[in-house]
Amino acid sequence: EDLIEEIVGEIEDEHDDAPEELLVQLDNGIWEADARVELEEVAEKIDPTLAEVEESVDTLGGLTFVLAEQVPEVGTILDHPSGWRIEVIEGNERHVTRLRLHPPAEPEVPEE
Repeated sequence: EDLIEEIVGEIEDEHDDAPEELLVQLDNGIWEADARVELEEVAEKIDPTLAEVEESVDTLGGLTFVLAEQVPEVGTILDHPSGWRIEVIEGNERHVTRLRLHPPAEPEVPEE
């Protein structure tokens, strides 16, 4: 297997580690996500409003592209209509690979 991998690249088999989680919950309601995660999964695990888009996109990376109207650079923070903010944390000039989802800010309650 090692010789073949030298020629054709990495081969996954039953001895390899499990793939990285597509969605990981961090502190304070923040999530880290692989750009390939399906919007349907985002809706189920995080917030259904994140998947409500008029455009025909299936992944969080696709949604990010639609919101930015281009491939956003690492460090870009995009505002979703639901109030969530999507931060690009990994990628290159052709596509994004990892994102961080910041929840909507809590509305301030005026003191009496």
